[in-house]
Amino acid sequence: MFRNRTKITKQRVERGSKNRYYMISSKRCSKIKHKNNNITKERKYMSYQIKIPSCIFGGAGSIENVKAVIEKENAKKVIIFTDKGIRSTGLLDLLTDILEENKTEYQVFDDLACEPSYQDVEKVMKEVENTSGDLIIAIGGGSVMDAAKLCCVLKDADYTIKDLLNDPMLAKKQIKTVMIPTTCGTGSEATCNAIVAVPEEQSKKGIVNDSMIPDYVVLDSNMIRKLPKSIVAATGVDALAHVVECFTSKKATPFSDTYAAAGAKLIFHNIREAYNNPDNMEAKSNMMTGAFYGGVAITGSGTTAVHALSYPLGGKYHIAHGVSNAILFAHVMEFNKDACSK
Repeated sequence: MFRNRTKITKQRVERGSKNRYYMISSKRCSKIKHKNNNITKERKYMSYQIKIPSCIFGGAGSIENVKAVIEKENAKKVIIFTDKGIRSTGLLDLLTDILEENKTEYQVFDDLACEPSYQDVEKVMKEVENTSGDLIIAIGGGSVMDAAKLCCVLKDADYTIKDLLNDPMLAKKQIKTVMIPTTCGTGSEATCNAIVAVPEEQSKKGIVNDSMIPDYVVLDSNMIRKLPKSIVAATGVDALAHVVECFTSKKATPFSDTYAAAGAKLIFHNIREAYNNPDNMEAKSNMMTGAFYGGVAITGSGTTAVHALSYPLGGKYHIAHGVSNAILFAHVMEFNKDACSK
């Protein structure tokens, strides 16, 4: 079975959250086996939980629901996280047009590096501290959403991102968030994780705290209508790694299994079509949903060796996260095959 990632990184301590989570009692756990080529599980559990964003909108055009969110939160000014690539495609305009129509003030922060270091996030935070805002909206890929999630716990706080690297439990939500993913794979829109590079260690680290779970998520397939095929492939494999790792983790539970299995089905059935036929919006919508399910599964189970090993590749060699997962995925699965089939 996959070695649990918590044996490689610091043990995560689960604490309460204002977000939704569910717990149930059961007995203790442990093995996966094959039976007539269908994977069945024999596990027993102590207790388990899963945490999800409070409100999720889906479907083409669902970005329009931002109006209702602004009204519900009585937001007068919005802080927008994005990057220059998203701005150049015109996707940001879909959001700002809504805000302008709604007469809602906003300020855009788009100077975000791809796969940022904690120093990159610190730089952006210095700019954000000089502005006011009632709501954070992130429109972009995993790096943009991770930076926004960090901002939601860092703005006006008395701790720094370096403090959170040492003790993630310090984080407290300061401002609510809306996540609008523009890829079909990172799952950041669903998780309480934020990944940053740590150059002095030539690796990446995850800051994990329930306070970073987004409050609202918009899964609008129009956001990935013109997504380059290379990014469909890289983020799609990242999503596939999420669901497979969560399903085969020693920490897997019935809750995480439910989301991981549903996500795996959507991704396996749609990733090739979404890549080969860019105009198939049903396939792309299914990929976005599958990626979201993978993110939810992470909160209940967690990724394992593929992701643990990919962080040094990204941190030292600056290989894109999805690509580094793709390099490792088959090899890790082959290594773990015997344990998963016993």
